[in-house]
Amino acid sequence: RNSLHYHGVEVNISSAQAIQSCIKAHAAKCTSETQGLAITTLFARVMENARYFCLGTLTDPSESCHYALSVPLYTHFTSPIRRYADVIVHRMLARALGIGDVKMDEEEVKSIADNCNSKKLNSKRVETLSREFFFAIFLRVSYWFC
Repeated sequence: RNSLHYHGVEVNISSAQAIQSCIKAHAAKCTSETQGLAITTLFARVMENARYFCLGTLTDPSESCHYALSVPLYTHFTSPIRRYADVIVHRMLARALGIGDVKMDEEEVKSIADNCNSKKLNSKRVETLSREFFFAIFLRVSYWFC
């Protein structure tokens, strides 16, 4: 948010809809594709990253909401061949439906979620640093910020 403010871009982050409106409004003001890309990149930084958690271990139920979709309870998973977190969600859903026999207590699921979050955060940091490095080169070459 400070990066956006530094570049004269004010942003309302009170809701996902407000953020989307700000992105559209500022993208319409851009005079080049490079400016639009820069604004969109800066907007993406203010959004909180998704995280894995065990619902039974949360102290505040609002921690389980999906901000962008504005839903109070949410789980996301893809094919269980993709990520270990998805395998765990599939196992928990199967157990809840009475077709699985995996026995994990809340602390075990929380530990797995915390480990997945740690690995995901480390991966995201490397991705972000790489993207920022090459984005800076892109901006330098395009002479937009020079």
